[in-house]
Amino acid sequence: TDEKLRETRAQLQASIQRENKLITFQTAIQQLLSTVPQETTNVLKGSPDNYDVISQIERIISSCNRYREMSCNLQASLKQLELGFKRGYQDTLTLLNTDD
Repeated sequence: TDEKLRETRAQLQASIQRENKLITFQTAIQQLLSTVPQETTNVLKGSPDNYDVISQIERIISSCNRYREMSCNLQASLKQLELGFKRGYQDTLTLLNTDD
């Protein structure tokens, strides 16, 4: 039974360490999202629910996706503009050279 007790204590200690790491990670994410003051330690007192953090992360990801989509559309438009400019430039050069 001493062996089982040591094994249970080791498992409990490992569980506590994992929980501390998760709390540290949660605090870091909340600080990045500016939902928790910087001086907050590993103990989260009165902090927002995980749902709030997740919803903020979802909003950030959604904004990034919209920005990426807009950038791709703008890039495609600029490529079309560049092709049109090149064609127009070549047409203009042809017209200028035929006037001589």
